[in-house]
Amino acid sequence: MSQKGTTPFQEFARKRMRIENSYIKEAISEFLASLIVCVFAVAAVTQHILQPGNDSMQPALGGVLGLMIAILVCGGISGPHLNPAVTLGLAIAGHLSWAKVPVYFVAQIFGGFVGAGLAAANYYWVGHGKFTEVIPAGAFAHITTETPVANGILDQTIGTAILLMTVLAVIDKRNMEVPKHLIPLYLALTVAALLFCFGYNSGSPLNPARDLGPRLMAIAIGYSVDEVFTPGGQQWWTVGFFGPLIGGAIGSVMYIVLIGAHLKDTEEEALEKKNTQFSSQFQPQRQPSQMYQSGGPVFNGGSNMQRNQGRNGPSNYPYDMNGNMSPNQYQFRGGANTKSYA
Repeated sequence: MSQKGTTPFQEFARKRMRIENSYIKEAISEFLASLIVCVFAVAAVTQHILQPGNDSMQPALGGVLGLMIAILVCGGISGPHLNPAVTLGLAIAGHLSWAKVPVYFVAQIFGGFVGAGLAAANYYWVGHGKFTEVIPAGAFAHITTETPVANGILDQTIGTAILLMTVLAVIDKRNMEVPKHLIPLYLALTVAALLFCFGYNSGSPLNPARDLGPRLMAIAIGYSVDEVFTPGGQQWWTVGFFGPLIGGAIGSVMYIVLIGAHLKDTEEEALEKKNTQFSSQFQPQRQPSQMYQSGGPVFNGGSNMQRNQGRNGPSNYPYDMNGNMSPNQYQFRGGANTKSYA
């Protein structure tokens, strides 16, 4: 009998199809997440080429919304990283076993390859079988002969370093305590900001899987290797592959050294609070024993101490700002002599 809220097929999938091996199920998650990102990214650029009157922000928005969808779909299994640069940065920060890094890399790049193929298949009818003549190779990955390769790598290093610092910040519970359900939105906004500000030099892929996977698919459907990988004789493919990896490593180290090392763990905060409470028990208390009457406090001691209401008039609160008894507010009466402190 099915549990409430489930169907027989869901129960069958949970009992018969559930994968317990973390390497396999996380690889599947990374593959699907990367596929979703690249199918959105390539389709957005292709549609923009086919409809040149569209706003230039269309490809950027399509890509970042696809990123948000990918995180929402696959977040419960592997995060997801959907980006080898993020995987490398998280491994450096201790959030991922190094043994899983190559598995994630392969799954992400293969997902990018398949995602780009789905986007191309969707629009392949354009040009009546002459897709490669109507749609330039730049629809799959940024291709230019204007920006020097060194500048492109620098561009990607800076952008991906910022991305990794943001990723580590939003998942760090010691920092701003970002709610889990807001992480996809914040990361999508971060990528959008990077696309709007760092898009000119290299198209801001920020992701080796997003760059290399679609390039491989472009070759598979008929574009030339020179057009896709080495336009103008430059090794342009290195920009979208090595630049993000360098930036991911740098961004991870920067966050750890400049921010993470200075945040207190939950255990440290609890211990500090406990020590503070323990030490406060031995602090001297400056609260004299008192009882309240209509005329004000009367202090009981070896001699009868009463408020002096003569010289300065009655006072409802005979303490100074530090909580001490003001000397002109009381007098000692002993025997026949009375000494007033004024």
